[in-house]
Order: sequence, then C-alpha cells, then structure tokens
Amino acid sequence: MSKPTRHGLSDRIDQLRKIQSLPNYLSVSGELDKHTSYADLEEYRVAVLRNFSIEPIKIVLDGELALSGRQPIYYWGEYDTIAEDVFKSDSGLYKFNPSAVILGLWLETLSPALSTQFVRANDKEIKSEVDRILSLVSSFISRIRESIDGPILLNNFPLPGNTTLGILDSQIEAGHFELISLLNISLRKIANKFSGVY
Repeated sequence: MSKPTRHGLSDRIDQLRKIQSLPNYLSVSGELDKHTSYADLEEYRVAVLRNFSIEPIKIVLDGELALSGRQPIYYWGEYDTIAEDVFKSDSGLYKFNPSAVILGLWLETLSPALSTQFVRANDKEIKSEVDRILSLVSSFISRIRESIDGPILLNNFPLPGNTTLGILDSQIEAGHFELISLLNISLRKIANKFSGVY
C-alpha cells in the first residue's frame, strides 16, 4: 500500500502559509494526525522531554514542520522522567533516534526552593540550589549531545509575575525576579557552550 499524498494537507498548509492562526495550525495538525506518513513529506523525529504539560506545543510544531516539508514523528517522554530518559543509554529517547530534542523544564518542578519557597531559603541555600539546577541542565545537554547531533531546544524560566516578597522584591539586591533573570542568563551561557542548542 502506498503512502497517501498530501492533497488535503496541501490546501491546509497553503492556508496556514497565508494566515498563521490557531485554527489553521489546528487544521494542519488534525490532517497530519489522520495518517502516519505522507509520501512527499520528509520524516522529522522530535523527542519532547519535560517536567510540565507541554503537549499543546504539538499543534504549532506540526504546522511549522509541515510548512517546511516535514512530517513530524514524536517521542513524548513521561512526565518528569527527564533524567531517566537522558542518562539511561537504552532509554526510549535513544531508541527513538530523534532529529531534534525539546527539553522543557519548569522551575517550580525542578526547584521549589527557587520558586514557591524562595522566601524561606537563605543566601547559602539559594546559591547551592542555583548551582545544582545549572549543573543538572548542563549534564542533560552534555549527555544528549553525546548521542544526538540534532538541535536541542531549551526554554528559559518564566519570570515571576507575583514575587514571594511582593513590592520588597524590587527594592533588595538579591530578589526573586533578579534571581530568575540571572538564572536565565546562566542557562543561555550553558546553551552557548554547545553547538546546536537554542
């Protein structure tokens, strides 16, 4: 049996190319979900490792990859099992052999001390926790890069909308907002040490 051509998909991609809107992304994504592969689309394997619910990103990824002539195939790591996927050489991640890896990290899950419990931690505990997080992220990227040549996408941490110290946070030197900003700068520096990490 031959693979389906993208006749129905082609119209949806053309519409998405004209107007990049959520309904058009949904239309392309829905059409891609109908078939496992299309004859005229190149397969592109995306591994998604995350410690938060990132699944809605699939709709936009489907659309963007289809616009570039690619058929997305996904590996969704289990929730908050990034270390298991990354450090076990026989994990589903490496068996999947992805073209690209998305590393979705949410600070509240990685470190309550640097998020919801920030006000309870002293300076020494905060520094230790920052070092732990940066070391962990660096080790994730380093281990992935040993086996996978494709791009690695790494998010930064959202700045707190409501800081644990309220208005005082902007009036002290080592406030919560400033800490997360510095943490994001450090993440960027880590990413820049590796090729193909964005």
